[in-house]
Amino acid sequence: MSKKVAIVGAGPAGIAAATTLSKNGLQSIFIDENTKAGGVIYRGPLRTSGEMPHLDEKLKQAISAQKKLLDAHLHNIELRTGTRVQGLIGDGTLLISSDYTPSTVDFDHLILATGCQERSVPFPGGELPGVMLAGGIQLHLKSGLVMPGKKAVLAGTGPLLIQVACQLHRAGVEVAGIYDATVLKEIGRETLALLNRPWMVLDGIRAPSPNTRPPRLGHCAGGGREYSREGSRCALQQELGSGYRQVGMG
Repeated sequence: MSKKVAIVGAGPAGIAAATTLSKNGLQSIFIDENTKAGGVIYRGPLRTSGEMPHLDEKLKQAISAQKKLLDAHLHNIELRTGTRVQGLIGDGTLLISSDYTPSTVDFDHLILATGCQERSVPFPGGELPGVMLAGGIQLHLKSGLVMPGKKAVLAGTGPLLIQVACQLHRAGVEVAGIYDATVLKEIGRETLALLNRPWMVLDGIRAPSPNTRPPRLGHCAGGGREYSREGSRCALQQELGSGYRQVGMG
């Protein structure tokens, strides 16, 4: 097949698509606006670093494996990082830009692997300095190699709270508390689901850092669905005190 294949998004899904095409002798044009392939999960640090103590060994191995997989197929992949897709021009042409210079890419088949986008839901206090969403925290830790503050409280819903808490903990941040707004019966269902995936539980177990203490778990007020204006701010202030950087997710 001599048709042109364009892939937008160099995360895990895009890498899987490009390397699968390559294994079958097909070439592709691989486009991503970031300077490194891998997506938020496997991109790794944007600058060279000899040590990444806050990342667990399994994640570092996965980052290395993704890079090796992509490198092994670059003979069939035209990788264009630092390139943004601006839109379509008619049928079969992408308008792209790199270094503020526009150009076009023709294609016969288009694969969109742009991943997910963190949804920012407005909440009282969300505009205060130091309040961050989970994705922003992970970018600080995994790509920027920056510790986002010294003391943190996490609030929100879902298992990502625990993962971010573990990453902060390993980076040396004191996690003062985790407040989950999920109703208790839903937490029970998630716990039962983990029994079918014991390896995920094992991945989440980390040895405590000598400079930090284990986080305290709590449950948010508001019927398990939303925070009251006074309750959420009060809980954050009690945990963090004055002068500490606040880190949370809404």
